[in-house]
Amino acid sequence: MSETFEFDRSISAKTNGSILPFQRLHYLRNRTAVEKPGEKKQSNCQKKIPEKNIAHQVAVYILELDNKKLRKIRIKDISRNFHINASFLSRKFKEDKECTLCEFIQKVKIQRAVFLLQQLRQCKNRQGTEIFKPLTVNVISDTLGFSSTEYFIRCFKKRMGVSPNQYRKYFQPNGMGMVVNTAAWS
Repeated sequence: MSETFEFDRSISAKTNGSILPFQRLHYLRNRTAVEKPGEKKQSNCQKKIPEKNIAHQVAVYILELDNKKLRKIRIKDISRNFHINASFLSRKFKEDKECTLCEFIQKVKIQRAVFLLQQLRQCKNRQGTEIFKPLTVNVISDTLGFSSTEYFIRCFKKRMGVSPNQYRKYFQPNGMGMVVNTAAWS
């Protein structure tokens, strides 16, 4: 935590206070343990990630993926990206985050699904007038890479307590954002 704060302070001074998320991620991925005097410097491809930071860095990496990459993400891809054995990565992640890597990826996908359920897409009706329609559950499950719509609905209901369509009914969009539709709760 203190290392991130020091990074924020040093980059803020250099960039007039603006820190971009990818700058923080780049710093977190590429930092190494303090080098000892007389020790040869390692090249970027030889740098080792300290074990205590692996889970945090993997979590940041997953959170910053776009939907297209999140759709296809696998543990072996993450382990290759971080140059770590997949079983070691899974074990360290579970120790540090108290949930498995697969569960974490699924949580991120469900969070994205909640966001997508609130979105409207612009389309035209038969008369040619522009209208706004919500994204279908099929489109959302496909966008996030779930194997089937039924599996997506099951996962969503397990995490959120209601199905995606019920969630959409409970939270109706209005001009000021999402507001609870109290009539739907009764």
